[in-house]
Amino acid sequence: MVICAWEMSATNIVQNVFGWSIQSSALLVGGMIFTTLFVLPLVGKLSYRILDVKIERYGLLICLGSMLGLFDYLGWEEKPWTTLLPYMLFSFLLINAITVSVTQHYSHVSKVTDVHLHEPMQMGMNTVGFFSRGVGSVAGDFLTPNALGALMTALLATMAALNICLTKQLKPKGL
Repeated sequence: MVICAWEMSATNIVQNVFGWSIQSSALLVGGMIFTTLFVLPLVGKLSYRILDVKIERYGLLICLGSMLGLFDYLGWEEKPWTTLLPYMLFSFLLINAITVSVTQHYSHVSKVTDVHLHEPMQMGMNTVGFFSRGVGSVAGDFLTPNALGALMTALLATMAALNICLTKQLKPKGL
């Protein structure tokens, strides 16, 4: 939900507040999503040294921190170019951190379910993910940046709290 909500909201903000064309905003939003292509392999290498649970948790904490830069504190319309760079920097952090966190969920499936349940569990996760993308797109289009920021912050805080509570029972191999 967070990724699609950001995509819709960022497109609206870049077009309406910063005055970019639809082509430029599409390149910007697509470029942000494209950066995950480089971040995910690095995180994959990092997962050999750091537990998946910790990577997921750090990703969620980075998401929460990046939300601070996505609120409209003083009015973007007054100083659009001085707020564009921080908005894009925090957006970059959010998109990459949420993608890292979500991909780590899939690695947990093999650790918490029986072998015959891996595929149905991943299919269920994909189904919920597709429906939440639709909800995120609608929310990103209809909510103001501050309302969407509050919603996404609440969702990310809930995910972080659940992550902390539910992953305490996961034990790394060899312990």
